[in-house]
Amino acid sequence: MRVVTDPDDITRLVCMDTWLRNPDRHGPGENRVNLDNVFFSMETDSDKVQLKTMDFTHAFTNGRDLTRRVKDIDNIREKEVYGLFPEFRASLSRNVVRWFCEQLASRPTNLATVAVGLIPKEWEVEPEARTSLIQFVDLRANFLIDSLEDLLFDPEQHNLPGIEEDKR
Repeated sequence: MRVVTDPDDITRLVCMDTWLRNPDRHGPGENRVNLDNVFFSMETDSDKVQLKTMDFTHAFTNGRDLTRRVKDIDNIREKEVYGLFPEFRASLSRNVVRWFCEQLASRPTNLATVAVGLIPKEWEVEPEARTSLIQFVDLRANFLIDSLEDLLFDPEQHNLPGIEEDKR
């Protein structure tokens, strides 16, 4: 059996896919399973593999055109988990989820604006859709800061005695 060089990459991928609502790897439930968007690269000097992230083409809108609707409250506050293959569940790290949420909380205030500003003009994304995407990225991040851990783990077990933190 091969071992992932950095098992925390699995948790980071699930967190990122959930933030961006990217169903193109593994959608909520069993709605979409796309093994072609999960790539494990063989390491040359060991029996380990490295998870490579790729293909975020379905993020935000599930491959549809980007419009102002991206910032609908149902999208921002959606509680579905993305990118979580059943085989990944045992590798999820509560500490990495908490780290990810800390990164969301401390992100630069202009991160979304800068990122959306990099969308090429040739993609013909209307100004209103760009503004909505900026708002979505920020509002979705704020929502997940307080809820992502609950989405991925049983909230009743967060800090109970006898529930050990990750040792990694």
